[in-house]
Amino acid sequence: SIIYINKACRMPTTEEKLRVLWYLLHVATQNPTVRKEGYVVLTNSRGVKLKAFDPKFSSQAAVLCDRAFPIRWYRVHVCQANAVFPMISNAIKAILSKMQRQTFLLHNGSEERVLETLEETGVPRHCVPTDLGGPLQFSQDDFIRDRLIAEGGSLQEWDELVARDPSPSKDNHAVVVTNNDTNNNELLGYQFLRDPNQ
Repeated sequence: SIIYINKACRMPTTEEKLRVLWYLLHVATQNPTVRKEGYVVLTNSRGVKLKAFDPKFSSQAAVLCDRAFPIRWYRVHVCQANAVFPMISNAIKAILSKMQRQTFLLHNGSEERVLETLEETGVPRHCVPTDLGGPLQFSQDDFIRDRLIAEGGSLQEWDELVARDPSPSKDNHAVVVTNNDTNNNELLGYQFLRDPNQ
């Protein structure tokens, strides 16, 4: 499974990001292969500015993913981070464990070059979202609806939110879990939503 993070979108608070990550890790553990082999993180950092770097989230997420959760990441792919990564690389390296540093990969260059290097390191093209140049299209709204059904949540509240705003997940921080099976592009996705009444 792939947890996809689009850092170019509006960023929620540190606590909200940690809650979303915790939830996604629990969703990913429903896949027996993930429990055995781990998961992949794919991050789109295109257009991200230095002010978007959240050291508190980064350090807490690194600990969560390395020591607090029973499954580990297999690999992290950070794409198009060439503008900001040189400024924060020492901070990132300091918070990652040795294993995490060995599985943390950067992919920069043209969309085609990023697709090639992702494929060379185990992420097939068909699993790469369109905003990174891949063919994969997904709907965070559909994922939320599917998760509400799976967890016995209230579709009525979701439908009321969609009725007020036909695209409630637009311009928010997207995080998606995809099935990495080459014969199946089934998506599990999550879109962070802010309560419109806040």
